[in-house]
Amino acid sequence: MSEDFIFKAKHVSYYRDERAAQNKGRICVPGMQYLVHLLRGGYLGEDLKNGRNRKLLDVGCGSGFNAVTMSMLGWDVTGCEINEDIVAHAKETCRSYGYEIPVDVGENEHLPYADATFDFLLSMNVIHYAESRQGMERSIREYARILKPGGRILLFTIAKNSWLLKNAERVSTNIMRVHRSDDYRNGEQLYVFQSQKELRDAFRPVLANMRIAVNRTDFFTRVLHHMILTGVRI
Repeated sequence: MSEDFIFKAKHVSYYRDERAAQNKGRICVPGMQYLVHLLRGGYLGEDLKNGRNRKLLDVGCGSGFNAVTMSMLGWDVTGCEINEDIVAHAKETCRSYGYEIPVDVGENEHLPYADATFDFLLSMNVIHYAESRQGMERSIREYARILKPGGRILLFTIAKNSWLLKNAERVSTNIMRVHRSDDYRNGEQLYVFQSQKELRDAFRPVLANMRIAVNRTDFFTRVLHHMILTGVRI
């Protein structure tokens, strides 16, 4: 049995059990408040305050909450996830909010869409599941491929000082193996950019007008650190 099959099975189990329990009783708008503030506040430009029915892809949409939020903000949203089980979970969540959002099976390196399909690509903590430099490079090219020229990426990725990587094993310069017995990703390998410059340089061949921010969320026992990149396709 391959490691890839094992890790996909872990993701399915997490969304079916632990994540489903976390989602019960969720309040306010369904998606990430920071994302809403970025868009509605005009921090990514006045043109993005409202989707105006432009096409958006939510890569690795998980439970589908951000897909619902972006639909509420006027975008024509499509989601994708790694297998049919999580796809079904995301669709059910979207439907519970009154939205029939298409969700397809796809991965960072292989997105099932034609060239230049989308105006906006949202990637919330999924690109770091690349397990090699070549995989990361393929993911970046794939993200750019499905975006229209001038289309925007908004991407979150784990930073090296985030709680999940405490005690992680360094497999190579950028590959870290998670050692957290209290998390479903225990044993999984993640691609971790070591600096903002490294993240910027990785996307430089495909993006212009890039900006990078750092986000820290403190849950007392867990402190999440992310790097956030935005830019437009060349």
